[in-house]
Amino acid sequence: RSGGASSFAAAAAAAVRARAWRPSGGGLAGLGGRVRTAAAVAEAPASTGGGASSGDSQKQGSTEKKDDKEAPIGWGRFAMYGASGISGIVFLFYFYKAKYDLHKTELLLLERFRTLPLYPAPGPPISEENSRVDPTGLPHDLVDVIAEWFITTDLQESGGVTRDDVLDLFRELGFDEKEPACKEFLMRGEGQLEERRRLTGAGLQESIELLAKLALPPRSEEAGAPRPEPRVGRESVELIRRKLSRVSVVSAAAVMQQAMQPPSMASLPPATMAAAPAAPPDLGDFGAAPAAAPPPPPVQPAASYASSLDVSDNEASIDDDEYQRRMEVARLERIERDLVARLERMGSLSPAEEARLRDVREQRAAL
Repeated sequence: RSGGASSFAAAAAAAVRARAWRPSGGGLAGLGGRVRTAAAVAEAPASTGGGASSGDSQKQGSTEKKDDKEAPIGWGRFAMYGASGISGIVFLFYFYKAKYDLHKTELLLLERFRTLPLYPAPGPPISEENSRVDPTGLPHDLVDVIAEWFITTDLQESGGVTRDDVLDLFRELGFDEKEPACKEFLMRGEGQLEERRRLTGAGLQESIELLAKLALPPRSEEAGAPRPEPRVGRESVELIRRKLSRVSVVSAAAVMQQAMQPPSMASLPPATMAAAPAAPPDLGDFGAAPAAAPPPPPVQPAASYASSLDVSDNEASIDDDEYQRRMEVARLERIERDLVARLERMGSLSPAEEARLRDVREQRAAL
C-alpha cells in the first residue's frame, strides 16, 4: 500500500514537470518520448503495490487456517463426547450382562431407568382411594356407625344398599324426604320412574354427604365464623346401633353356641346320636358276661352352655328385638299407606309400585 502511494506521488510529479515543460519547435518527438517514460514510471510502482497487497492477503489466509487448526475443544463438545462414551460403556455392560441378547438388554436398561429418581412417587392405589370416607363435618362416631350399618345392610341384601334404604334410615333419624337434598339424591338414581330410582344402588360417601346436607345448617360466610353444630347427636348414634344390635346378637349367639359344642356332639346331629344302637356286650372265655362297666358321665348339652350367658344381656337383646320389630312394622305400614293413597288418587299403580306393595304386605305378614 505504501508503494501505491509513492507511485501516485511520482505520477503527479511527472505530470507537473510535463506541464511546466515548454516544447520547442521540432521537439514533438522528444515530448512523446518523455510522456511514455513518465507513464512507465507511474505504472511500475502501481504493479509493485498490487503484488504487495496480494501477498498480504495470502499471509492473512494462512494465519486464519493456522488459528482454526489450533482452536481448543469447547465444553459443549467435551460434554457430548463424555456422554457418548459413558452411554456406550453402560450399554456394553448391560449387553454383556444380558448374555448378548438385545431384548434382555432393553429390559434391563428399562428396569434400571425406572429406579432413577426421574418419575414422581406413586400415589395411593385405587382401592385405598375408594375406601376413604370424608366425614364432611359430621361427628366421627356417627360416620363410623353409618359405615357399619351400610356394610351390614349390603351383606344382607342381595341387591346391596338402595337409595330407598338410605332415605328410610334418614327418615327414622328425623329428616323429611321432601327436602331438596333428598330429592336431588333420589334424582341421581337410574331410570325414569321414581320407584325405579329408589331401587338403584347408593354409595357410602354420597349417603354421608346427603346426611351432612340435611344435618349441618348453612355455614355463615363471615370470616372466622364458628362451625355450625349438626342436628344429629348421640340419639342418632344409639338409634342406628339398636338397628344393628339384632343382627349382631343373633350372629354372636350362633357362633358362641357352635364354639361351645363338644367335638363328639358337633360331628353328629342329636337325632343320629339318639338313634344309634348300643353295641352288644362281649362274652368272656367261659361264656359269662363281664362285669358291667360304669356308665360314662352324661354329656352336658350345648344348651346348658348357652344358659350360662348373662340374664341382663338376654333381656336387653329381647327388648331390642321387640323395638326393632315395632320400628319395622311402622315403616312397612307407612310405605303401604303411601302406596294405597297413590292408588286411590291416580286409580292405578306402575308395575314396580305394585310389586313393592305386594312385597311390603308379605313382609308385614311375616312379622
